[in-house]
Amino acid sequence: SLNATGAGEKGVSVSCAMLSALVPLGGSSLPSAPLDGSRSSRYPAKRHSAASHRSSHRVTHARYLHRTSAAAVAAAAACVLARHWVPRRKLGRVAREAVALQAAPTKQHWLFYGPDSTVDDDFLSQLLSIQSVRAGEMVMSLADALRLVQDATAILRDEDTLCRVDFDKVVVVGDLHGQYHDLLRIFELAGMPGDDNPYLFNGDFVDRGSNSLEVILALFALKLRFPKAVRLNRGNHEAVKLNLLYGFAQELYNRYGPEGERLFNAFSEAFRWLPLAHVVNSEVFVVHGGLPGPDPRLAFIDAGGGGTGYDAVKQVDETGRSGGRKGGGQHLSLLGYNPDNVSLPPRNTELTLEQIAALPRYLEPAGDFGALERLPFEEAEVQRLVVDLLWADPRGKTGYGPSYRVQNGCYIFGPDVTDAFLQRNGLRLVVRSHEVKVNGYEWTHPSLISVFSAANYLGHARNKGAILKLERSHISGHLEPSFITYEASERTTYGSA
Repeated sequence: SLNATGAGEKGVSVSCAMLSALVPLGGSSLPSAPLDGSRSSRYPAKRHSAASHRSSHRVTHARYLHRTSAAAVAAAAACVLARHWVPRRKLGRVAREAVALQAAPTKQHWLFYGPDSTVDDDFLSQLLSIQSVRAGEMVMSLADALRLVQDATAILRDEDTLCRVDFDKVVVVGDLHGQYHDLLRIFELAGMPGDDNPYLFNGDFVDRGSNSLEVILALFALKLRFPKAVRLNRGNHEAVKLNLLYGFAQELYNRYGPEGERLFNAFSEAFRWLPLAHVVNSEVFVVHGGLPGPDPRLAFIDAGGGGTGYDAVKQVDETGRSGGRKGGGQHLSLLGYNPDNVSLPPRNTELTLEQIAALPRYLEPAGDFGALERLPFEEAEVQRLVVDLLWADPRGKTGYGPSYRVQNGCYIFGPDVTDAFLQRNGLRLVVRSHEVKVNGYEWTHPSLISVFSAANYLGHARNKGAILKLERSHISGHLEPSFITYEASERTTYGSA
């Protein structure tokens, strides 16, 4: 009902009961509208105090009205202004503007996440549904998005570089690359994440696709809701350099303008704290890229002119660096070489899980050989191992070969390398992502699975997406793999990068 007041001039306040009568509580967050009738801008005018703004959103439980009647939208707009006195002569303008917002939605539709907010089932449901309907739009204010990212970062900071978890079952999701509707499809096929349905997301959440923000906000919200059951690994695209090149930074700018840099920096901080790998039930090693490179890291020389062989030589520069494991890195000619004709033997001593767990993960991965060569020995060694875990790929031939991702200083590795690593650490299986696969997954080695979840990658790869389910067998007691595949969503849009 409308209640008159006598505070200077006659005005009205609108009870949220009006909204409840018109719209079921299962709606979603409320659009805000300027009081002066002007067209809404990218950011709201700071016309009311932050406390009153938060209060009005709490009353409405931060839910958005999806194309309901004009009367309901008008009531919603008025309800947003609850506890602010609106001159009676302006009430009609507010209602008209609410109808205009319904006809032409703007980027000013927000889900509230305040200083005292927590992610519960209701918030999570609303976030997933709003982002589906409003994909590509700004659904949270900059301040609220920053708070959510910072809360997720606090949880990630407390986790280990190598996380050990025990599950009776777990869903492993490969690269998503900003394809938010693929993520929603995964939840339809494998069930929503929860304490009784754990998930491990294996890196490359952002870049390439057009909805990286939707993906990463959803994953961080899930992490806040189910910190033990939702696990995240870092991928090679959770890095500043790649985010600047392949779309995530531009996407944030498109949503938030220059102020979006603050959100970009917050995400970068969170990414640096992501674990590098997980060990599930002391038998499955899950990592985004691959396994540690050869030891010593011998230099490749394309002696045959066509990549028909290699010569391992010791090269020492004026600083005393050699071409070994702590030396200056690889020196490759990429003119026509065939990596299957080039091979280094497996490591003399396989890296242990304890050594991986001891890596300092809070860093930006080196992007090229020059960056590695300029670092001190120990720091360069850490960088090389991190690059291996984030970037390396398996191959069919035994031993190590030069990777086509040569700029990043990693190798490709054969099935004997995989078997040696598993045997050294008492494991049964490696699960990794990082490479698009026609069917969404592949048994690349007898003991190594690749899983890739971004269907029709880049909009033209025509691959299926896939997820991996690991479930404890009642017979063997071990985790046994199975796969779910799916086609690309028609709603997926792709970036230009």
